[in-house]
Amino acid sequence: MNIAPVSELQAAIDQAEKKLTIVFVGSECTPWSKTGGLGDVMRDLPVNLAQRGHRVMSIQPRYDQYFDAWDTAVRSSIKVNGKLEDVGFFHITSKGVDRIFIDHPWFLAKVWGITGNKLYGAKTGVDYPDNPMRFALMCQAALEAPLRIPLPDPAGTVYGEDVIFVCNDWHSALVPIYLKANYKTRGLYQNAKSIFLLHNIIYQGRFPLEFWPALNLPEAAKKDLVFESCFAPPPLDGISEQPIISLKPMAMMNFLQAGFIHADRICTVSPQFAAEVASGPRGGVELDKYIRAKGITGIMNGMDIEMWDASKDKFLVTKYTASSVDEGKAANKAVLQAEMGLKVSPTTPLIAFVGRLDDQKGADCMVEAMPYLVNTLGAQVVCYGSGREDMAAKFKALEKQFPGMAKGKTAFVPKEEHTLMAGADYVLMPSRFEPCGLVQLHAMKYGAVPIVSCTGGLKDSVIPECGFTFEEIPSPEYPGMKISPELIAKGTKIIEEGCKEALAGYGSKAFAGMRAACMKQDFAWKKRVLVYEKVFYETLGIDRGAPVTAKASPVAPEPSAAPAPATISAATSGGILPVPKAAAPKAPKVGA
Repeated sequence: MNIAPVSELQAAIDQAEKKLTIVFVGSECTPWSKTGGLGDVMRDLPVNLAQRGHRVMSIQPRYDQYFDAWDTAVRSSIKVNGKLEDVGFFHITSKGVDRIFIDHPWFLAKVWGITGNKLYGAKTGVDYPDNPMRFALMCQAALEAPLRIPLPDPAGTVYGEDVIFVCNDWHSALVPIYLKANYKTRGLYQNAKSIFLLHNIIYQGRFPLEFWPALNLPEAAKKDLVFESCFAPPPLDGISEQPIISLKPMAMMNFLQAGFIHADRICTVSPQFAAEVASGPRGGVELDKYIRAKGITGIMNGMDIEMWDASKDKFLVTKYTASSVDEGKAANKAVLQAEMGLKVSPTTPLIAFVGRLDDQKGADCMVEAMPYLVNTLGAQVVCYGSGREDMAAKFKALEKQFPGMAKGKTAFVPKEEHTLMAGADYVLMPSRFEPCGLVQLHAMKYGAVPIVSCTGGLKDSVIPECGFTFEEIPSPEYPGMKISPELIAKGTKIIEEGCKEALAGYGSKAFAGMRAACMKQDFAWKKRVLVYEKVFYETLGIDRGAPVTAKASPVAPEPSAAPAPATISAATSGGILPVPKAAAPKAPKVGA
């Protein structure tokens, strides 16, 4: 398999005279708003594209009184639920990217001063009752911004109509259908394209059909949102937490389905996850047929290598490189143990968990495995994460049961994640599924050896020389369903055996070599950005040099088992996997 090296890819793309105008749309963007990796990608990918000379905007809600963003004084009337809503736009130019914040009480009043950082609901997994209208408004406002806002200041120029919209997850999934139904039909955005970037297929924007009239779409578009399933999220009452399960299919809306149907191209954040979501109803959470029909390209996420650099990190008491990893981590570990109230011991292995306390991250099984990790393996465990209150309560109980050996924090600042990665020997990620994952990338750059389940981006990024993988943690038939005690017990056993294997070599020469190998891995955005450029040019019908993707084995339409492993290594190819389309499309119109 021949993949062009970065230098050749860059040279081919540099020959292009046409620089692109790119508009990212998403529900969060670090550091202004964040619940997970989506916020980090919305921050980093636009910056790296801007550094390549493209004009780049990102659009996200204004959830708070961001001190660094100014009011553009541009207003727009957006129709939602039969009424015109007055929307404002705030702006800041940051690292070459125009950051636009949509100003409306549905965003500001929901979060600021009331619910902290709960962007989507007062409780994890529970939608605000008006979420369909909130994000319908966001999508329509996002289509107005390039036409109305002169940048970088009132004397500047608007982005205009010849743009590429990059839509991120279900919150922005209506952008492609609004683009076609409400703008192209009026002669606007004739050369514009939309790319859907999937970060998590579990959350789809499944809402009751009664909200259809609120969306401001023509009746002909309804069929592309109507979706039938025996599984529905909790009722939109702001209280219910249990999903609805029926023996007969229930009709509802599905925002993500509409995004897949109307986007010009679908991408996702790792090759293995691309294969998984195209594999069948389980991996694709009942949207697999739309993914196979259009095809999907998996591109492994990068990371901010300036922010995550152990040799320069201002948060570390001792900075270190791959050649000094043993000494550096020993010093940082002692500080971490003291700060966490753990027994200060250089010979005790320290395992870290960073992530949401929920079923997706395997936190239910991790908590159950804790006594084994401490009592049998003699490890210390530090957990940084928030989410389900019952899981947090269990961890707090274990903290009391194992004083000096376990510590949990549900709220932490960026400094603490850096010091945790520097002090931890291992990072545990027992995810049931993981589209990409950034924690394992951060861990490896700090010499913390990952112990991960063999799924999604974890499988792509954690190679044998740099970490340990164990079989997937068992999942229920549908995401969101209650997980049985039997499945939790199986998952717990898998974690215990995986950690036992990993810790068997702790302190050995091989372990030291693995740490150094981790730190030498290249997770920079540089090559990933070149692949995204190629995808953008291909979507516009513009050929730009040698291909940067390699063909993989076709994904079976309805496999009875888990999908076959991706044939491309993220470490050697930049993490690129196109899944073949069901049928060849017509040649796209070349953008102006």
